[in-house]
Amino acid sequence: MKPLHVVLTFFAFITIPLTLSDSSSSSSSSSLIPKDTQQLLTFKASLPNPNVLQNWQTNQNPCLFSGITCKNSRVSSINLDSVSLSCDFHLVSTYLLPLDFIESLSLKSANISASLTPTSGSSIRCSEALTELDLSNNALSGSVSSISTLLQCSSLSSLNLSGNSFVFSSAQGITGFTHNFSSIDLSYNHLYGQNFVSWLLFGGCGNLKYLNLRGNRVSGDVSFSSCTSLEYLDLSANNFSSKLPNFGDCLSLKHLDLSSNKFCGQISDGLSLCNQLSFLNLSSNQFSGAIPSLKGENLQFLYLSSNAFGGELASGFGDAYSSLVELDLSMNQFVGMLPNSLGSCSSLESFDVSSNNFSGEFPTQTLIEMTSLKKLSLSYNYLVGNVSDSLSKLTNLETLDIPASIGQLANLAILKLGNNMFSGRIPSELGDCKNLIWLDLNSNYLNGTIPPTLSKQSGFIAVGLVGKRYAYVRNDGSKECHGAGNLLEFSGIRDDQLSRIPTKSCNFTTVYRGKTQATFNHNGSMIFLDLSYNMLEGSIPKELGTMYYLQVLNLAHNNLSGFIPPELGGLKLVGIIDLSHNRLEGSIPQSLTTLSLLTEIDLSNNNLSGMIPEGTQFETFPPFRFYNNSGLCGYPLPLCATDTASRANSQHQKSNRRQASLAGSVVMGLVFSLFCVFGLILIAIETKKRRKQQESTMDIYIDNNSHSGTANQSWKLTSAREALSINLATFEKPLRKLTFADLLEATNGFHNSSLIGSGGFGDVYKAQLKDGSVVAIKKLKYISGQGDREFTAEMETIGKIKHRNLVPLLGYCKVGEERLLVYEYMRCTTKGDVYSYGVVLLELLTGKQPTDSADFGDNNLVGWVKQHAKLRVSNVFDPELIKEDPNLEMELLQHLNVACACLDERQWRRPTMIQVMAMFKEIQAGLGIDHSTSTIATDDGAFNLEVMEMSIKEGPELGRP
Repeated sequence: MKPLHVVLTFFAFITIPLTLSDSSSSSSSSSLIPKDTQQLLTFKASLPNPNVLQNWQTNQNPCLFSGITCKNSRVSSINLDSVSLSCDFHLVSTYLLPLDFIESLSLKSANISASLTPTSGSSIRCSEALTELDLSNNALSGSVSSISTLLQCSSLSSLNLSGNSFVFSSAQGITGFTHNFSSIDLSYNHLYGQNFVSWLLFGGCGNLKYLNLRGNRVSGDVSFSSCTSLEYLDLSANNFSSKLPNFGDCLSLKHLDLSSNKFCGQISDGLSLCNQLSFLNLSSNQFSGAIPSLKGENLQFLYLSSNAFGGELASGFGDAYSSLVELDLSMNQFVGMLPNSLGSCSSLESFDVSSNNFSGEFPTQTLIEMTSLKKLSLSYNYLVGNVSDSLSKLTNLETLDIPASIGQLANLAILKLGNNMFSGRIPSELGDCKNLIWLDLNSNYLNGTIPPTLSKQSGFIAVGLVGKRYAYVRNDGSKECHGAGNLLEFSGIRDDQLSRIPTKSCNFTTVYRGKTQATFNHNGSMIFLDLSYNMLEGSIPKELGTMYYLQVLNLAHNNLSGFIPPELGGLKLVGIIDLSHNRLEGSIPQSLTTLSLLTEIDLSNNNLSGMIPEGTQFETFPPFRFYNNSGLCGYPLPLCATDTASRANSQHQKSNRRQASLAGSVVMGLVFSLFCVFGLILIAIETKKRRKQQESTMDIYIDNNSHSGTANQSWKLTSAREALSINLATFEKPLRKLTFADLLEATNGFHNSSLIGSGGFGDVYKAQLKDGSVVAIKKLKYISGQGDREFTAEMETIGKIKHRNLVPLLGYCKVGEERLLVYEYMRCTTKGDVYSYGVVLLELLTGKQPTDSADFGDNNLVGWVKQHAKLRVSNVFDPELIKEDPNLEMELLQHLNVACACLDERQWRRPTMIQVMAMFKEIQAGLGIDHSTSTIATDDGAFNLEVMEMSIKEGPELGRP
C-alpha cells in the first residue's frame, strides 16, 4: 500500500497547482465580464425601445447576448445588423466603441441617426482593438469631414458609411486621413463637388485597397497614382467628365468600375499595365476609338456598352481575352465581321454585341465553340444567313438572340433577333422551350404561319435570371421605329441615364422596369410576343388566347388574314395589342371588351367590318387606331350606315303620324303646355334653393380645407361647385348612391380630426355616412402620367376582387385630378399588418387555408404549424414545393422563421415590415443565385413590372422619387 500512497501524493502535488491556476484564471475572467456586461446593458437601457435586445439580461454572460461574439471571455465582435436600435451615434460612441477588446462592430440598417461629431466638442473614446466599423444604410448625416473623429480608433482600417446622408463642402479643411484605412465605402451618400477625390486622398493612400464612391455626384479630375495598393475601385454613377485617369501605378488593381459617368476620349495605355485586372466596367460613358490592348489573361468581366467605341474587332480579339466570362459591347459603333477567334473564349457565358453595325455571315461555327454560353444577343446589326441545327449543341444557352431550331435548349428564356435580315419560318420547336418568357422576332424577313405551339411553353424562369432587373422601353410606333420596344438588362444603367440609350431613330415613350419574380406555379406563359414587320401569312392561331400572362402582343405589319379569334379575350393581363397593317376581316370580337387592363390597341389598316363594341374602353381609344377599315363603324368612327338609315326611317314615320294627329292634339297640347310651364317654375325655384345650399356648404368646406390645417394642403379640382355633384362609383349590392359632397360631409371637409393614417400612396380618413355606416377614405397622392382610362380600368378590376384577406374596395371617385378610394373600415387591433402577413406566409409555405376544419379541427393554421414544427418541421411544408426541388428545404426553413417572427403573440417582439424586408434580403444574399425552379406565373400579374411614364424629349428624369 505504501507505493500507492506515494503515487497518490505525487498526483496531489501536481493537481493542486493546476487547479489553483485554473481557478485563478476563472476568477480573473469573471471579474472582467461584468465590465462588458455593464456597458452593454447601459447601452440597451438608453435605447428608445430596449426590448429590441430582449435577451440582453442582467447577471448573464455577455457572450450569450444576441449579436455578441467573444474571444477569451471578452466581447470581440458585435453584429446588430437590421436591428432597429433607433438611436443616435452618440450612444454607439459612448458605450460600444470603448469596449476594451472589440475588434468588429457592424450596425448595418440599424436606424442610427445624427452626426459622427461628438456633442459639446468632446472627443470620442474608442478601443485600440477596433479594426472594422460598418454603419451602412442608416440615417447618419452631416459633413463627411466628421470621419476624422474616428481617427481616435487608432487601429481602424475598414470603414463602411454607405447608404447615409453625408455631404461635402469644398471649404472643408480637415484632410489626409485615408492613409490610415485599407477599406473605405462612401457609396450612395450626398457627396458632390469637383475636388472631393483630391480632398479625400490628400496625404496619400498607400495602404488603401478598397474604395467605393458609387452613387454620388462627384466630378472633376482624379488621380490615383499614390494608391499603389489599390485592388478595388468603384466610381460608377457619378458626374466625372474628364478623360480616363492613369492607373499605371496601380499594379494590384483587380476591380475597376467607372460606369454611368461622362468620361470621354480614348482609353489610355495606362490600363495595360494592370495585369491583375479581372473586372472592368466602362459602360454608359462617352469613350470613343478602338478597344485598347489590355493584358487579358486574368480579365473575366468586360463591359463597354453604351459608348462610342468603333472600328473593327481585331482578328485576335478572342485569343487575347480567352478568360472572359461576360463580354458586353452593345450600343456602340463597331463594324465589320465578328472575328472567328471569339471561339477561343470557351468560358464565355454572356455575349452581347447588340445595337452595333456588325455585318456579314452569321458566325455559327464560332458560337458552337463557346460551349459555356448561356446568354447571347446579336440584335440590331446587319447579320445575314441561316443558322444550322448545330446551334442546338449549346445546351447551356439561356438567352439567345438568333433564329434556330432550338427546341432542345431547355433553359432558353429570352429570344431576341429583332431588326436583322434573317429569313425562313418561325420554328414550331420554340413551343418546347418551357422557360421562354420573351420572344422578339420583329423586323426581319420571316415567312410562313405563326406556330400554334408558341402557346405550349409554361414561362418558367431559367436559373440565373431570377431576380434580374430589366427595363422594357416602349417606342412611339413611328414608321422609322419598328417593333413594340426593346428589352434591356437594367443592371448598371442609372435612371437618369436612360435617355442616352441609342434609339436607332426611335422616340421612346414609356419605360417599364422591374425584376423577374420566383414563384412555384406551373401555369405560366410567355409575357412578350413581337412578330411584327415580317411576311407572316395565314390566320392568328386561336391557341394564343391561352397565354394568360401575356402582356404585349404585336403582330402588326404582316400578311395575316382571317378573323380575329374570340379566344384572345382570354389574355386577361394583356396591356398592348397591335394587329394593324394586315388583311384581317370580320368584326371585332366582343370578348376583347373584357380585357380590363388593355391600355393600347391598334386594329387600323385591315379589312374589318361591323360595329366597334360599345360601352367599353374601346370608346376611349383614339380614332386612328381603327382607321382604314372600310366596313368598320361606330364610335369613335362615324355611325354605322344601318344605324343612320333606321334613325331616318323612324323620324319619317313619326313625322307622318304627327301630321295626322295634329288637329286632334291642339287642345290637349295647350292644356299640357300650361301644366309644363307651372311645373318648370316649381323646379326652377327648388333648384335655385338647392344650389344656394350646396354653394354655401362647399364654401364652408373649401374654407375649412384652406385654414383648418388639414393633411392635404391643396386640392386639384376642375370646379369646386361642380365637383359636389360628382357621383361615387360603387361595387356594393345593393348599390348605394353617394356623391363627393357626401364624402366631404362625412369627413368634415377631410379635416385632420378625421385623419387616421398616412402612407406612401396617400392619406386615410375615417368617415361616418348618413346611414350610420363607417368607411375609410383614401385620398391618393397625385401621380402624373396616369390617365383616366388606366385609373378606371384598375379600379374596376380591384373592385371585383373578393378575398378574405383583402380589405374590400367599396367604390372610387375622381374629382378633377383628385382620386378617392372608399374601403370598408377595419378597426385597428393587435393582430394586424405584420401578423396577417405571417399568416399569408404560412399559407404559401403549407398550401393550406388558415381555417380549415378538415385539416385542423378546432385548431387553426398557426396552431397547427406550431404543433407539427415541434415534431418534424419539414412536415409543415407543401409537398409540391419539396418535390419541385429537394434542396429547397433550407430556404423554406428560413422563410418559416420569418413567418414565425411575424406571428409572435407578444406584439412588441414582432418585426416591422421594413425588418421583414431586410430578413428576405439576407436570405437572398446568403443563398446567392436562386437555384429553385421558378416561374413568372404569379397570381398578381406575372413579371411584376413597375410602370414609369417617361418622355425622353422632356429630359432625363424618369419620375418623382
